[in-house]
Amino acid sequence: MNRANFVAGLKPNRVKDLHDSELIDERIWEWNGERTSKCKMGLYRGHDGFLIAVATELSDNPGPSITNAAETLWTSVKNMYPNVQLFLETYDGEVYDEVFLENGTAAWTRYE
Repeated sequence: MNRANFVAGLKPNRVKDLHDSELIDERIWEWNGERTSKCKMGLYRGHDGFLIAVATELSDNPGPSITNAAETLWTSVKNMYPNVQLFLETYDGEVYDEVFLENGTAAWTRYE
């Protein structure tokens, strides 16, 4: 399944079904930018083996937020998991933003 079809399946109500996907890995993820930051990172296997990385902001994150450090965060995830096809970030587990990296610059699309 290609990325566009999978994302279309997430809009708007199916995004809550993400957590019913197979959780492959979950950990506290640290990355370095201007300062060390951390978030909760989940790696999920979606439909047809589609890999999804979900970053959740932590209240005790000492550095830039997952949004403000998106380029550094998602580059580090892609280096560790090169087959990830969809990057999502959330602050509350209810609203998700898809993160796109194009030429090192982040852009977002919101799914509620």
